[in-house]
Amino acid sequence: HLAKDSSILDQFQKVADFINKMGGKYIILEQGLRAERDPDVDVQMAEFEKAITDFAGICADNESELIYHPTPDSFITSPEMMNQVVELIYPLGTRLCLDVCDFITMGVHPIEFMNDYFDAISIVHLNDMKILKGKKAWMINPPEKTLLGQGKVDLKSIWTYLQANEYKGWVIAECPPESSIGEDVDKTTQFINKDMEVFLTNVL
Repeated sequence: HLAKDSSILDQFQKVADFINKMGGKYIILEQGLRAERDPDVDVQMAEFEKAITDFAGICADNESELIYHPTPDSFITSPEMMNQVVELIYPLGTRLCLDVCDFITMGVHPIEFMNDYFDAISIVHLNDMKILKGKKAWMINPPEKTLLGQGKVDLKSIWTYLQANEYKGWVIAECPPESSIGEDVDKTTQFINKDMEVFLTNVL
């Protein structure tokens, strides 16, 4: 356990050291907006730029790759802001986790984003939800995530796009938090095997 009075940077350094000792290669940073943060987007972007630069430097020193996973509770609320974030992190050697449902909820079309920033993506979280909502609609009525193939996300098009562009990163098939380890994982596996061509070397 980390000391309560440690700074975020100190905590991140300890995590990076631990992952390095364990032989790990990747560190995923999942960032959201906390209530005490300044509501001004420019201030948040400046804070994010400083933090991500420091984190990327720590990862480089530990010979690991930093992967940023933006979430709907971050300051990112539009495709333009997402593009700005990627333009910031890419020169630092930081890559992106494209969480399909989170991107849609933030108002970012996954395929349109990949058209511009395909090389910036190291991980794809392939997931599904029952109602497509964007532009912060989740704040009033959060979209309900569901098993792959049981929602409204056009997973086939995303899967086909990755294949056509010879994507070599990781794809993680996600089940909703309340899923059962047995039955729901079996359903997810059956959906992938039946309805999608397995073309990746790294699939969880």
